[in-house]
Amino acid sequence: MFLQWLFKLAQLGGLVLLFGWSAFQFALLPVEPGARPAQGVLAWLLRRWRWAAAGGAVLLALGVTGQAVRIFGPLVSGLPWDLQLQYGWMALAGSRVGRLQLLQLGLTLIYAAVLILGRRRAAGGSPLVLGAWRGTLLLLTGAMAAAVVWGGHAASSLARWVSLAAQWSHLVVVCLWAGGLLLCACLPWRALYSGAVPNDPLLREGLRKLSGLGLVAVLTVVASGFVLAGLYIFNLTAAASSWYGRGIGLKIGLLGAVVAVAGVNRLLVLPRLDGAGDGPPPRWLGRLLGLEAVLVSVILAVSAAVTQLSPPSSPGVMAPQTWTLAAGPFRLEVFAFSPGASGVQFEIEVRDARTGRAAAVDALHFQVDMPGHFMGISPMVVPPVSPGRFVVQPPVSMAGPWRAAIAVEQDGVTYTAAVDFQVERAGWSHHSRLQRLLAGHPAGAASLVAAVAAIAAGLGLWLSWTGPAAERPGWGALPLGALLVAVGGMWAAQSVGLVPWGGESSAEVGSAGTSGALVSPGAGTSKLELAADAGQYLFWVTVEPASPGPNRLSVRLQDYVGDPVPGVSVRAQLLHPFEPEGWDPARQEVPDWSDMQAREVPLTAARDGMTYAGSLELEGEGGFALRFAAVADDSGAPVAEAFLPFRIPLDGARDLLRMADESMNRLQSVRLREELRGRPGGDAVTDMEFVSPNRVRMRFNNGRERIVIGQTRYERSGAGEPWTVAPWPQVGGFRWPNFNYGATAVRQVLVGRDEIDGRPVWVVNFVEEPPEIRYVVWIDAETYLIRRLTMHTTGHYMYWTFYDFNAPIAIEPPVNGAP
Repeated sequence: MFLQWLFKLAQLGGLVLLFGWSAFQFALLPVEPGARPAQGVLAWLLRRWRWAAAGGAVLLALGVTGQAVRIFGPLVSGLPWDLQLQYGWMALAGSRVGRLQLLQLGLTLIYAAVLILGRRRAAGGSPLVLGAWRGTLLLLTGAMAAAVVWGGHAASSLARWVSLAAQWSHLVVVCLWAGGLLLCACLPWRALYSGAVPNDPLLREGLRKLSGLGLVAVLTVVASGFVLAGLYIFNLTAAASSWYGRGIGLKIGLLGAVVAVAGVNRLLVLPRLDGAGDGPPPRWLGRLLGLEAVLVSVILAVSAAVTQLSPPSSPGVMAPQTWTLAAGPFRLEVFAFSPGASGVQFEIEVRDARTGRAAAVDALHFQVDMPGHFMGISPMVVPPVSPGRFVVQPPVSMAGPWRAAIAVEQDGVTYTAAVDFQVERAGWSHHSRLQRLLAGHPAGAASLVAAVAAIAAGLGLWLSWTGPAAERPGWGALPLGALLVAVGGMWAAQSVGLVPWGGESSAEVGSAGTSGALVSPGAGTSKLELAADAGQYLFWVTVEPASPGPNRLSVRLQDYVGDPVPGVSVRAQLLHPFEPEGWDPARQEVPDWSDMQAREVPLTAARDGMTYAGSLELEGEGGFALRFAAVADDSGAPVAEAFLPFRIPLDGARDLLRMADESMNRLQSVRLREELRGRPGGDAVTDMEFVSPNRVRMRFNNGRERIVIGQTRYERSGAGEPWTVAPWPQVGGFRWPNFNYGATAVRQVLVGRDEIDGRPVWVVNFVEEPPEIRYVVWIDAETYLIRRLTMHTTGHYMYWTFYDFNAPIAIEPPVNGAP
């Protein structure tokens, strides 16, 4: 958590120095070429700006690099150095999150190059050249801010584009304000007080502009913060009970302190500065500006921490579940369910473990939190509704995996127990009115776009060195009133009875009418994402919206390391209906195509040399199949072929994955055959045996063997070779079973039924991110055990086959296991 906060703080600090300081200085200094002054405020600004820009670039690069290492480092840790570089780059370039980190780093390097190479030429050129150079630097830093925002909460919000627009304006204005404050606070105040540095009219102009900028910033932060809080926080109770909401409250308090200090500067100090003429400025001016800069810096530090916390953005729902838990001399009977359309209620009965009778205890404490996203929810003391019986509705404020901790106090001793449970996202109509208003109403998106344009216009007026804002900086804040008017317009639209896009009623009865922002529980996704390997090549395939009628087909062909395949073109054919007897769906082999009635799917190549797109018409009952062929451009010879059967997705994928996790996690043992295909050195096959709770034996096709028992790993290079002993690198040792696809899967779809070894199975496709990994699992329709699984991502084509469920398997340490 600390490193995540530190890296994010470095990013924000870099933006303040790069964008905020530079933009404020550009607004302050006229576009006039010529010799630079040797002394005075202007000379000081020109000298310090180079160091500020360089420090900002370094901070931003360190923050971005640190985030990338934090995210992708665990994927390659433990590998040789050359493989760490190879697979680390593949993970970066092959995932959306990784490409975002590379974009931020690239923009930082471009900024540094433009700054260093263009500074002297721009300074000695015409006003047009100098203005263009400044504008290029500001555009680059604005793009950096957009990349930072895209990697935050806004990208996964209820209304992505509304959140992105509000978050970008929020970040840009705060960075500009903080940069201006830092610049003014770092002026040589002691030299100005003593007269060693003359009091330049530029100082009075800068402080007037800073005062106007403060008004712009406060209005923007309040308006955009209102929109973001409405989208990210379900209600005030959820805000007060989570660290995210408390962080927002702390930011509001600090902002109030900044406004108070800024008010003193504006009302008391600036008039005295104007009255001082060419004399020294008031002695407490620099200290007040320093205090204001420190407060804004603390706000940035709090913001960096808040970005690492999960917002309580939506109510949760869960199917009824029961547990029996042991807590010292007590037995806890726990029943959890959703009492209405949303929310979770726990009913707990405390009984004596020996007699089974209800036990009146001194106190019962209850706390919930998310294991993967620390929420910081405070424990609650639950009053009994009757002796030994407790009812509590915890602040479960978003979908995902949760953990409930129960502590029973009796005679000064505390007995604890815990239980994990899964919460699904509630339907569209069960979000708060404000969330639905901001996310679903046409006025919400349209007015946000208009408001961001108004912010840009206001800042443009304020930043200009000519025009009305040069004389009256406060005029630059007037267009920001459009944002407040926009919010009022959204409320007015709601009050006259307009409904969100798609309509609330459609979200109640169907799986597709959720306003384009939410997918109702069990509805799967609006597109089908598939993958097929062909030797060392990989086809990424997307069918959207994967429903009867016209669809868009997208195909991406890459080699094993994720690069384009030069000199080839991709062709596609669609077969319908496709119901072959005896075809093995897990192998993804290309069947004999000659007798099948197929139609060509015209594809158009994109400029990247990897992606092809076309239109697909899905009509009629039964299954479909797509055949892809990559052929050489010069000879027409086939280079790679892939075959993908599919069906129109059905409802229920999320529930099936959750039930599969539960069934697999109840196993005592299993055997698994793993095949890694397409590897440059040949396919790798591994036979594994697992025994609960912490044992596995692996036999590799190169003769190597490995046994892991808890925290100890035994390994040898071949039969008859001595065993080596080493600790297992995972914290807490090896644990099995630990299936969790129901929580980690996104965009999951149920594509129909099939048979494996005569048993009916459900076929579910889903995606995990980052990096993007596409899965297919075959789930037994009776036992919900996973029979087969395929996983495709860059550099990893994996096939699993499970068998011998709960067979008698013994795994013991090897006899000569000592090193």
